[in-house]
Amino acid sequence: MRVRGAKHVHNLARELHACRDGREIARDHGELEATTVDGISMAWMFVIGEAEALDWVLTEERMAFRAHVKTVELAVGDRVAIYASRGTWHNPTRDRAQLAAIGSISRSVAEKEIAVGSETMPAWCELSFSMKLPSRDGVEFAPLVPRLSFITKKESWGTALRRTIVRLPERDLAVLEKALAAEIKRRS
Repeated sequence: MRVRGAKHVHNLARELHACRDGREIARDHGELEATTVDGISMAWMFVIGEAEALDWVLTEERMAFRAHVKTVELAVGDRVAIYASRGTWHNPTRDRAQLAAIGSISRSVAEKEIAVGSETMPAWCELSFSMKLPSRDGVEFAPLVPRLSFITKKESWGTALRRTIVRLPERDLAVLEKALAAEIKRRS
């Protein structure tokens, strides 16, 4: 993370968090700057497995997290993709996994309870979507898998998406953005 000016540094109350891959992220207690690795912004996929939650995320432009989900690396400006698993609508033989939206984190994670349908989540962040499709009407995900580098085992790709937050290389986010933009254009 780049910090601009010494005065800014003195005004930050900073915590350093060591990540699994050994890099460190400076986290202030206000708005975070986009997380970077070697100067490249991070991108994330938020995995959703319930229709009520997906509807809430798309409508409210927020993402909520259960207590066990590690959100320390998420920062304002980080880009996100919203993925709905094929079980989201409780009929995985009929429904397919979908890409629902692309956007960015617009406000840092707040550790404050928020109701999402009938469940209360202990943390959430605000999002700003640049592109989105209606719930249950997103871009089918399976045809995109061969072009995504973060999925190393193409034959069992669903296992790469069994966490709430999945780190995405920027090139993979570009593949998803292109697919979503093409589908939005096709429908207009």
